[in-house]
Amino acid sequence: MPPIALLSPYLPAPAHSGGRIRIHRFAEALSRHFDVHLFAAADEYELREHLRSPELATYAAVHVERRQLSFLPGLSPPSRVRAVTPSKLVQRFLHADQLTPFKAAVVEHSHAAATLQHGRRIPWLLDEHNVESDYVAARAHAQRFPKIASRLKELSALERWERSLWKDANEVVCVSSEDAARVEAVRGRPVPVIPNGVAAGEVPFKRPSERSGYEILFVGIFEHPPNIAAARWLAREILPRVAVEEPRARLVLCGSRPVRAVHELASERVTVTGRVASITPYLERAAVYANALQHGAGSSLKVLEALASGSPLVSTTVGARGFDLRSPEHYLAADDTEAFVRHILACFRDPQSRDAAAGRGRTIAESCSWARLSARFVELVGRVARE
Repeated sequence: MPPIALLSPYLPAPAHSGGRIRIHRFAEALSRHFDVHLFAAADEYELREHLRSPELATYAAVHVERRQLSFLPGLSPPSRVRAVTPSKLVQRFLHADQLTPFKAAVVEHSHAAATLQHGRRIPWLLDEHNVESDYVAARAHAQRFPKIASRLKELSALERWERSLWKDANEVVCVSSEDAARVEAVRGRPVPVIPNGVAAGEVPFKRPSERSGYEILFVGIFEHPPNIAAARWLAREILPRVAVEEPRARLVLCGSRPVRAVHELASERVTVTGRVASITPYLERAAVYANALQHGAGSSLKVLEALASGSPLVSTTVGARGFDLRSPEHYLAADDTEAFVRHILACFRDPQSRDAAAGRGRTIAESCSWARLSARFVELVGRVARE
């Protein structure tokens, strides 16, 4: 099969976060048509814990080097780009391309693209999981120091970097129509949208009226600042007010790598699970999925998993971004504490009233199956490889 390169700013394994799941599903589909060679930067934790992840068997070859701030001759990219472009990874890419020239390259996230600016011109597709400058800004806002001069300088450099790539790439794929409009304004031609997906067939559907208990669920990687901020909001402000009306209410913060600030939220009413083998049992038990994200970019796979499960979804407008969701047809919109408390209590007291919305949500989740989305992605990569 013809060889292609896949460049990622992190090790896309294990597939336990949104970006990693997307990369793994698309790489699986690509591997049925191409020999996919992975080039990824990784931190010490990834190198130590995840180099034996079964998802890596998808690739014909795996090249991983430790993240570090590299000097890139002839380039002056932002530090976020330099950190995921270690010189040894560039050398390995150039050597592999000399041995068996790549027909195309797939770049996951714009900050992984600097490697392509060495050596010969290769047709390439940019898979923009989000507008990276928006993502960085969201992290800064969640950490409550968005206006530090060095961060503003980095953000400006990142915006210039991604705009140049949007013009240069043979094809750009976005996860939402909002992101696509941003890219189209720079690129000057239509940008295909391939949203994030879900393996709906692997998520049992259970109507709200079939659920019992008073668990409020929020899922995420709890070293990510917007997830940390959401966890704090749920545990410190929303849950205490819900508990006044319903003392049996409990909050479950389910996800890997919780930082100290998240562990400190644990109490008689708040469970911090750490990494779990599967979130399915938690989705099945949840009386409400509370998506309290106040900052973000791209779209959240966890929203689709909640919709697929049938759990009543209460979400901020930002948290429901990227999908064609309307409140109250598919979820209940809540952008302040009072709305969250009101909607969570309503789901506790009258779950049957959310059955129809849960059915519509399941339909949306099924329309975003990874099989369907992957086929479209493979088609676009094939088109680029023929250029």
